[in-house]
Amino acid sequence: MADVNILLPPKMTHPVEYRLQGSDGCFKWSWDHHDILWVLPEYNSSSHCSMSARLRSIAPYGGRKETVVYATDLSTGMIIRCKVYIDMISRIQIFHNSIKLDLDGLATLRVRAFDSEEPSVEHFADKIVLTVAEAMSLDPPSPVNDLIGAVVHYTLKVIRSNSPHIVTLPSPFHQWSALNSSVANVDRAMGIIHALNLGITTLVVEDTRVVGHMQISSFHVASLP
Repeated sequence: MADVNILLPPKMTHPVEYRLQGSDGCFKWSWDHHDILWVLPEYNSSSHCSMSARLRSIAPYGGRKETVVYATDLSTGMIIRCKVYIDMISRIQIFHNSIKLDLDGLATLRVRAFDSEEPSVEHFADKIVLTVAEAMSLDPPSPVNDLIGAVVHYTLKVIRSNSPHIVTLPSPFHQWSALNSSVANVDRAMGIIHALNLGITTLVVEDTRVVGHMQISSFHVASLP
């Protein structure tokens, strides 16, 4: 799969779809945040093998969002990751794919910095800080809907050598939190969340080894009708 980073516009009156194409295998598709992205596998009619999937953003614009789509090779178990960003598209000119590289990931960096007189004057950056981090995924995927009093045990997975590995909790490198503690609270070490009151909160797990490297999940608490 050639695409490792995709930018999609937010939900629109006329939806924009992107076909993510795999090769040399049959794939099972999954993704982290079901509240912002819709993924529809496409199957070969003769072999029932999926080598591609259609991607569409389903959330209205509310600031930049990101999620990850996983293509798991059914014969080898190898996982290929594609990061999907959802944001308003204002200018299309690509100089580099990423300044944050997932562990075992690949990226080609070609950086050009323009001053205010672009394109007539160009200044080139002389220092680049490259961050290497483990890709993280949560199970169950976002969003999670549950009732007051419910307890949910999250599973944290990291991708190493293109294969998923469950992180044993408590982990010295991962810290959990809930942004709205009046709706739910979470065990900071074990990733166990308790639904307290009606509302919506965001569960956050952060890799303490890398500043700002985190995975999030939307948690919705409702009551019986």
